[in-house]
Amino acid sequence: MSDVTDVDLPHENGQRKWAAKYCSPNSTYQAFRTLAEARTRPDALVVLDLDAEPYEPLATFPARRTKADEGALYRLHVDLGAALACVMEPETPSVEGRVRYESSEVLDQGVDSGRSGGVHLHVSLLGIGLATEVEAVFLGLKPALDPNYPRRIALWRGDVDAVRDGIGRGTPVGAVRGHGDSALFTAVRNDDVELVRLLLGSGADPNQVAMGGWTPSTRAVVHASRPGRDAAAEILRLLLAAGGRLGLREAVMLGDVDLARRLLDADPAIDVSGDAGLSYSYPFLMVAASFGRLDMVRFLLDRGADVHGTDDDVHYTALCVAASAGYVDIAALLLDRGADPDHASAYGFTPMAYAAEQGHADVVRLLLERGVRRTLTDAVFMNDAKLVAELSATAEKEEHTLDSILFSCRSHLARCDLGVLRPLLDAWSKSGGWLLDEKLLGEAAAAGRLDVVQLLLEHGFDPGKADGNGVTPAEHAERAGHAEVAELLRAAARAFTPDDSHPFRRGRG
Repeated sequence: MSDVTDVDLPHENGQRKWAAKYCSPNSTYQAFRTLAEARTRPDALVVLDLDAEPYEPLATFPARRTKADEGALYRLHVDLGAALACVMEPETPSVEGRVRYESSEVLDQGVDSGRSGGVHLHVSLLGIGLATEVEAVFLGLKPALDPNYPRRIALWRGDVDAVRDGIGRGTPVGAVRGHGDSALFTAVRNDDVELVRLLLGSGADPNQVAMGGWTPSTRAVVHASRPGRDAAAEILRLLLAAGGRLGLREAVMLGDVDLARRLLDADPAIDVSGDAGLSYSYPFLMVAASFGRLDMVRFLLDRGADVHGTDDDVHYTALCVAASAGYVDIAALLLDRGADPDHASAYGFTPMAYAAEQGHADVVRLLLERGVRRTLTDAVFMNDAKLVAELSATAEKEEHTLDSILFSCRSHLARCDLGVLRPLLDAWSKSGGWLLDEKLLGEAAAAGRLDVVQLLLEHGFDPGKADGNGVTPAEHAERAGHAEVAELLRAAARAFTPDDSHPFRRGRG
């Protein structure tokens, strides 16, 4: 058994050990060098580890019940790693890792494993019929997985011949991965027309619900509603021919007003202002606005949709969405129907700020004509130095502080005019707020903005401080080919002396 030290030993998982020491003070981390040692502890686990996902191993099993030898456990780790790589394709995580033996409350908190006394599989390995066989290997009842186990994962590999062979040998066509995606859903997501045709012909359910309430038809409609996805239209046709159903969500995305009318007439209980179940709890009206469906927006409003409805997360409105996407006709209609032009999202952005951020001049003109209240955020995005200077002085009196405004506009500030940035920094230093982020200096360096870099250095930014990826501002400049900026930053870093009394150094802990 190892002590928790600052030196990670090969049989330890450094990330879990660190979490136990610094993030979970009431938990302990112990690692054992051998299976025999782990078997002496009733709470020890065999962990088929993934270095990239410390809290979601390939599999865990109680050490006291494990009868397999360490060679069999190593082979099981390799086989399950190969299975995960196939199931997760094309978003395959690193399957590097090793077999470890741990008594870890941190691991239990992460995946709720060990306490049930049974096998726990990685979430993406659930639902494909491996759990019983994996447990049999741990128990020593089998030396390894059945050599034919790859047939069970062929459904997600996009190989039509392998899928056909697997189905012919009895693989259930409706099997799902741990997060609820069927093979059909995955094939639709990948625009794989041939595989969709095979799966439907083999009995796959076009209405099988995946995680989040989406069906294959939902995914096909999302693709078909966007330009350049020609295969999606054919896939949607195949799904509908096989009995796929479209609901109000899909009708809204397609802009099919006639279908939406039939659905609402047939079921008066549908809440036209409710969550469409698409993303971020967008109500139907916001979905229609995000897909640019002017006639659908008008229809939903006529049927009573709440023009002020928001999502539960960022508190966008349909007008925010339309302004950000540049749909000026939809924005005008929403304003005509009473949408609040001054509504602020959780980020403090108004529809005007969203339109200005994305450079939609026609939406900006429309909002100005409707008498919107100007804000510091939209003034920043429009490089309105006069208004920025005027509003900066009173920003702390607003609902959203200068801190949050600076943070939300950070990527723009690295490229904005000095006449905009200087009053913001001056007002911030007087306010005593916390520093938005040292990343601003790195972004300005990467953009080659020597003038912005100099201004930030004047205000106390640390020229040698690396970002979360370990890259210093000078390195950002070098990578982008801005040698003069890099040279300035390296010289400034050599001469830099932290001054905790400086306004821009207060509050850093």
